[in-house]
Amino acid sequence: DTIPLTPNGKVDKKALPDIEEKDIIKQEYIAPKTDIEKRLVEMWEDVLGIKKVGVTDNFFELGGNSLKAMNLIFKIKNEFNAQVNIQQVFVNPTIAFLAVSIENCIWTTQNTKDLKKIVI
Repeated sequence: DTIPLTPNGKVDKKALPDIEEKDIIKQEYIAPKTDIEKRLVEMWEDVLGIKKVGVTDNFFELGGNSLKAMNLIFKIKNEFNAQVNIQQVFVNPTIAFLAVSIENCIWTTQNTKDLKKIVI
């Protein structure tokens, strides 16, 4: 009914109820199909602390924020050696989109190495 406040008038975040699974906005569940999507689902579940993430769920609607997005980007870099920037996460924050971005990055990296071999 009311938002709890601290003595100085700010929102008392410690007094707010915890977010539960039923409070999270989810899309119709669409299971991951590719290996990259499956690994991204595991990362999202770890970073967000929730289960059964679908490939069309929105990172921010599931409780993500900029700090969690940076954590996710770090995990992606370590797992796939792919460079995803924070803008990509904010523009289209779904596993489906990030999987395509990672696949493109991996493809570009592999083919650039092959092209260098051919040119030399």
